[in-house]
Amino acid sequence: MRTTNSDPIEVMLKIWRKSPGKFFCVSTKSPTGKWKDTFFKRSNMRGALSFAKKHARSHNVYMSTHGFSKARRHKECSEDPCVLYADLDARDPRTLDIKPTIAIESSPGRFVGYWFTDVPASEDLNRRLAYYIGADTSGWDRTQVLRVPGTRNHKYKTKPTVKLLWDDGPRYEVRRLEKIIPKVETNDGREEGGDAMDIYRKYEKALPIWARREFLNPRVQQGKRSEVLWKLINECLEAGMTEDETFTLCWHSPWNKHAERRDGERQMRRELEKAIGRHIGGSIKKAGIKKKSIMDREEADPSKIRYEFVTMDEVEEEEVDWIVPRMVARQQTTIFEGDPGVGKSYFLMWMAVHWCNGTRLPWQNKTDPVEPLRVLYCDMENSAGSVTKVRLNDNGLKNGKNYVQFTQPFSVDNSDSIEAFENQVLRKFKPDVVIIDPINLYVGSADTYKASETQQALQVLKALSERYNFALIIVRHLNKSASGKALYAGQGSIAFAGVARIVATIGWHPEESDMRVVACTKNNLSPFFGSLGYTIEALPETLNRKDRSQLVYEGHVDYTSDEIVGTTNQKEEGSVAIAMDLIREMLKASPDGINYHSLIKQADTRSISEASIRKAAASLKMKKIIRGRGVKRTTLLVMSDE
Repeated sequence: MRTTNSDPIEVMLKIWRKSPGKFFCVSTKSPTGKWKDTFFKRSNMRGALSFAKKHARSHNVYMSTHGFSKARRHKECSEDPCVLYADLDARDPRTLDIKPTIAIESSPGRFVGYWFTDVPASEDLNRRLAYYIGADTSGWDRTQVLRVPGTRNHKYKTKPTVKLLWDDGPRYEVRRLEKIIPKVETNDGREEGGDAMDIYRKYEKALPIWARREFLNPRVQQGKRSEVLWKLINECLEAGMTEDETFTLCWHSPWNKHAERRDGERQMRRELEKAIGRHIGGSIKKAGIKKKSIMDREEADPSKIRYEFVTMDEVEEEEVDWIVPRMVARQQTTIFEGDPGVGKSYFLMWMAVHWCNGTRLPWQNKTDPVEPLRVLYCDMENSAGSVTKVRLNDNGLKNGKNYVQFTQPFSVDNSDSIEAFENQVLRKFKPDVVIIDPINLYVGSADTYKASETQQALQVLKALSERYNFALIIVRHLNKSASGKALYAGQGSIAFAGVARIVATIGWHPEESDMRVVACTKNNLSPFFGSLGYTIEALPETLNRKDRSQLVYEGHVDYTSDEIVGTTNQKEEGSVAIAMDLIREMLKASPDGINYHSLIKQADTRSISEASIRKAAASLKMKKIIRGRGVKRTTLLVMSDE
């Protein structure tokens, strides 16, 4: 066998061209263990080469073994290629009866093989080939990624190059291979392990909803693979699967942390044996019957309780995936809280405009990467047409397709509504940011003044943010008597602030009229982002548009969240005081009642708004009444009897 004189990395295109599909995937693994999938269209395959070369300097680089119909490395999106592939481990390809068309040395003494075929080859044939030649029996499934030749293997201190051994081996007819390669069976005639999808379908109804979701549509989170894999193994055994069936199904799960390790199969078997020890004597879980935790049994036997732990050397380090540095991050919860009318929703809509358009917020560094993001704003209070769209357009929204205002109710304590919200909204729209405004409308019967019920309610939303990789933003009002420490000023239990990683308080600037301040109250992920000022300015009216406005960023300010809690609009306070003086003056001339329309006209000449008049009347304990009928009908402002 010989290799061509071309760049070894070109083999990636040679393999991809043997597969249908619109998208092809290059996966990178950072020095900290963080995986990332990057997709390239068929028309930009060469862009993938440049990308792989660039990242090979510092990252382990892998390629998908086939194409995908969508830019998602999921089995249901995979396309059968005219290629079979296998992670050969230590099996030398030069000793195989069925010689690979392409052979690669992924690290010293470890190999990968590709076999080109005349027509698309099934996943089942790929599995049979792996068993037949003694390859890694976990390296045949769709969504598999294998090392790119010409890159470096950073698992070793010497960082050896992934070598191309040859690329001119024989081609094969699938019809002939189907006859040559036997089905894999155990001594009792049973097929080894079985196809993972067949096993899943067999036990699907016995698995809980969350487990089904993690097998079919997972959102893998680095650092949680150990925890979720352990839960999946136990659920499989609880559903009645055999040891081999559990191994096969969990091995091919994206949550399998052992797949990338040399002795991965042995470690998975050992973990499986631990789980079996807990389930000896168990039975298939019956639908509709919730199994009691061992901690809930009246006569729990401590010797039967099994706890698992993971040492820090096994935990994979994670980086915070910031959308707005120090403020909003994927899979994390941020709370924005403030008094009604201070402009919390307006500020979040303004930020959403930048996210949807793919532009930086004014305080962000020019080096911060930005791209258009999808925002799902759960808001049942504001009209989508007369309020939300007007605000968004006035503030420069260009990519309206990236913004959804979800106005239908759902509740975190109603599993049916949450599942429908997840399946019909989150999976379909795939948001990058989800805003819940205000939170009290979505917690159902949960008592938000009780820590335990608050934590349970927020955990449902937090779990969704982790599963679908979006940033969760919660809007909360302050207590009516809010003052002192901002951290304790929010309505409900302190558990809100406990669950959130970041809390921001929005209040009025103590000295500048009409200026609002967004101040960081808590941050468990980074240093505080400080305090930011903004105003909401009126825009000129047009023939078709009135009451237009725009948010204006005023820069950093020096006030903390504790200093803005309980503050009021200085300009509004002055207007209310003037309005009270006007009402008292007119009341002297007409003690039985002030003509309300005359009062509004007098206020207008003094640049006092009707809102200030209403607040002044409330402070003076006055009310509006109607006297007379027809043309003599009059609205009066009179002293209340209270």
